Amino acid sequence: MNAMKSKTCSAPSSAGTYECLEPATVANVGKAEMAKLQKAAAGIETKPSNSAKAPQQSAAAVDADGTPLYPVDSCQKAQPEGEVVQTRFEACQLDDWVADIYQTDDDGSQELIGWVDGIDAIYSQMVDGSTNWASGVDLEVLDTVGAGASAVLTAEPVCAGDACNVLEIDAINMDPVTAEDEQIGSAYYDWTPVKGGTGLGEVAWTVTVETPGAVPGTAEFRNVPTRCDKALPNSNSVGCVDPDTTEYILFDTTVLPSFTHHLAEALGSGLPGADYGSNPSPLHRLVNATLRNKNRSTACPASFPRPSGESCDEYPFASTKEGAFTGNGAGARTFDGCDITLPNPSSTGPTGCSVCMIDATQNSKAGSDLQVQLYRPYRMLDGDTFNVDYTVIN
Repeated sequence: MNAMKSKTCSAPSSAGTYECLEPATVANVGKAEMAKLQKAAAGIETKPSNSAKAPQQSAAAVDADGTPLYPVDSCQKAQPEGEVVQTRFEACQLDDWVADIYQTDDDGSQELIGWVDGIDAIYSQMVDGSTNWASGVDLEVLDTVGAGASAVLTAEPVCAGDACNVLEIDAINMDPVTAEDEQIGSAYYDWTPVKGGTGLGEVAWTVTVETPGAVPGTAEFRNVPTRCDKALPNSNSVGCVDPDTTEYILFDTTVLPSFTHHLAEALGSGLPGADYGSNPSPLHRLVNATLRNKNRSTACPASFPRPSGESCDEYPFASTKEGAFTGNGAGARTFDGCDITLPNPSSTGPTGCSVCMIDATQNSKAGSDLQVQLYRPYRMLDGDTFNVDYTVIN
């Protein structure tokens, strides 16, 4: 069996989610925080300008418990510049921006006469149980140069897609813009549910810097797409997620020792699903019931003898597109102690499947965990990606 990863996790909540602790690392310091630290070290007091607005919560967009949706604190924390840091329900990105201001001369040529630059944190938030979702931007001005020193700065969102019913918009207006100005803009949207349907929304915030007699300068920031749906199999629920994330599920080695032993062997042999090792590639959810059944019967035909108290476990899971039938059909492998005889039991590589007779109760619970801890709470639709892992969950 492969070595466990050094990770300790809490027991799953009633919603099937859990928290895991990794070895501590030093956080990257974002440029906004770095600028403030540098100013403080130089004895420069950092204050919001008169035009800066305090963050406000909107009562228009709420989650299933009635809690107002508002961009969460984690999106204000320091993150690697330019990198999108995202979960299934929130995403943020820190980046630089600059809006150049030009003057059009008599001969039609344009001359740079100033600019405004700064940093931004753009974020989005979604929730399971509601079709409301939020987009926001924390905009900080670092410099106003030339014509930028007397300019007016605005930032407004535009949502593209069919999940863009506007609930409330709080745009940014700095008049005039000055260095160290900081404002938060927010926008709240909704999707009209359709049974079995999905809706997408993607927000672009456009910064416009205007001064009389000049060509306005602009900068644009984009949120990750938001997907809302009423399409989970055997469910009438609704919710919105970031579909670009690859979720993961942890199986508890203390509760499912037989199952996780087979999982470790299967992953160690090169089959997909882990985000580490020789084949770090995700699995893709398969919703079609007919194809799921073909995956099961291909991997675990009725001809396999079932020892008392055991059932046939297949990996990749029958509920994935990498399953024995919907994958590439490269044949099965097995391992010592699995009570299955195959021509090439210890084959390796990223294609095919692995089969093993394991404790029937554990096999059933593992399948249930997929539904309760992954597919339902994270609104995994057909083709959505996820990774698997095993650990000790306290």
